[in-house]
Amino acid sequence: MRGMKNDSALLQFIEAAKSQGASDDSLFGLLKGQGWPPAAVYDALATQYQKTTGLKVPTRIRSTAAAKDAFYYLLSFATLATWTVGLGTLMFTLIENWIADPVTQNIYGRAITLWHHPWPQLLWLSRSISSL
Repeated sequence: MRGMKNDSALLQFIEAAKSQGASDDSLFGLLKGQGWPPAAVYDALATQYQKTTGLKVPTRIRSTAAAKDAFYYLLSFATLATWTVGLGTLMFTLIENWIADPVTQNIYGRAITLWHHPWPQLLWLSRSISSL
C-alpha cells in the first residue's frame, strides 16, 4: 500500500489534472495503469470532490437485512412445502379410507404427523417475516 506522502502526491496530481479539464474516467484509467489500487484512486477523487464542494461524500450503510430476509423466506418456503406434502398425504389417506383399497395399509397416523408437525413453524415464520 502506498504511504501518506504518495497519497498527497496523488491528490495534488488529481487537482492539477482536474483544473486542466481531465475527466474522472481518464484519471482513473491513467492512475490504475500506473499501479495505483482502484480504492486509493476513488478515495483521492472523493477527497478532491469534498474539497471542491465543501460537502462530505455520502457513504452507504450496508446491512445484512437482505440476507436475513432471504434466509427467512427460504425457510418459510421449505416449511410450507413440507406442510403441503403432509396435507396431500393426509388427503390421499382420507380418500383411501373413504374408498377402501384392500391392498394398501393404513398410514393415517403418519399422514396426520406430516401435516400437523410443520404448521406451528410455518405460522411462526410467517409472523417473523411480516414483522421485518
